[in-house]
Amino acid sequence: MFDAAGFRHGDLLKPYFPHLNATELRELLATAIERHVLPKLHQQVQVMVIPSARNPVRATRVDGQEVIWQNADAGKGPMITPTVVQVSQQHISACLPTGKQAPGFGSGHAAAEVETPTDAY
Repeated sequence: MFDAAGFRHGDLLKPYFPHLNATELRELLATAIERHVLPKLHQQVQVMVIPSARNPVRATRVDGQEVIWQNADAGKGPMITPTVVQVSQQHISACLPTGKQAPGFGSGHAAAEVETPTDAY
């Protein structure tokens, strides 16, 4: 959540939702993070969504501490735990706008491992 490379450069959900375009994938990622990842973190993490061709969700504060991205990128920023949050495809699919669900979708067995940046430090 600290840099452009996060969430596989914003492409984390692409294999699960190949019918969505790049903008829709970024919007879905941002919604899924806000609904399903942030509540599972041990810290209070505030994010902002930015228009980006890469990771659209960036942490701005962790437990009230402002994130200075240059420090966070260098591994000196606040820690976020757990390092991995699993969210089912079914839960992520529920974040899609009406009419955007893939035809034939329904198993919900695949899970996207949404990695927070602390695993890299």
